[in-house]
Amino acid sequence: MISRLANFLVSVAVKDTENSEKAQYREVYQYVLFIILNYILFFGYSLILGLLLGIPFQSIIFFITIVALRRYAGGYHADTEKRCLVISSAYLLIGIILIKTMNLYGDRINFSIILSISALC
Repeated sequence: MISRLANFLVSVAVKDTENSEKAQYREVYQYVLFIILNYILFFGYSLILGLLLGIPFQSIIFFITIVALRRYAGGYHADTEKRCLVISSAYLLIGIILIKTMNLYGDRINFSIILSISALC
């Protein structure tokens, strides 16, 4: 999905000729573009979820926190790109819904329950 888009964009930008100096860095360009497109996709997804639930600022903070955590701690590496997209989308959705739940029912819900659910996710 995203890797195909990155591959297409790189093939448009870098011509595959033997004497081209840029052609030898094609895989590096693809990887960098893939990472950038992933961040843009998930940032947009988080922002749209936050806007739909009425918590755009909290969803952006959550996204930044997840990105920092994944860069520091690593994480689960799925077998396929599609599985990675589904899993990443699911934990963003669950996290943003939990933030909304805490905003709505914060006085009545024990935060340790929400913390436990977050830890499991």
